[in-house]
Amino acid sequence: MNQLTTLIIEGNEASRKQIKKALETTEEITTSIIEAESLAHSVGLIPHYDIDVVLLNCELPDSQGFNTLRTIIATLPEAAIIIIADSEDQNKLASLYLHYGAQDYLECRNVSCASLQRAIHYGVDRKRFLQEKNDLLCDLNDALDKISTLETYLPICCGCSKILGEDNRWHRLDEYHGKVFIKKSELQLCPVCTDDKHSEA
Repeated sequence: MNQLTTLIIEGNEASRKQIKKALETTEEITTSIIEAESLAHSVGLIPHYDIDVVLLNCELPDSQGFNTLRTIIATLPEAAIIIIADSEDQNKLASLYLHYGAQDYLECRNVSCASLQRAIHYGVDRKRFLQEKNDLLCDLNDALDKISTLETYLPICCGCSKILGEDNRWHRLDEYHGKVFIKKSELQLCPVCTDDKHSEA
């Protein structure tokens, strides 16, 4: 794992120091550490750093619960977010925080070098996997849009799905590299399909 930049967002100074100390002693992770004690402070810092990981207590002096998480996700969509909970109420919300976009969850009392190392590794890997999955879905949607465009604007044989190219020849879809026609074509048959149809008649 390359050098990381980690943002600790925690309103309690003692908890923030505990998290920072545990993070500084991790042997397998090299990270630059940034600290913020409120949501407003963190939002002000974010544009100045390339942040990879956020260790977030959602109960802050100026923001609580899901509003905190939503704001951080919107501001840092590519960062892995690990919730640090310091109360029973937050513990009960753990699964919901994960459902709404956090990558992992730790209880403040259980924060240690080992637990942070595991959570960061898992969080970064999970975020990368989700990003790759999202990229694949976007590529698939783009491909489907292109197919839809071809079906709408290119002269396509309704028998074998070959495309009438600019050279006035019929090409297989996977071989066609010409420009998109701007005129919508009516249903038609290529010569081969026309002959086959006449043969059947």
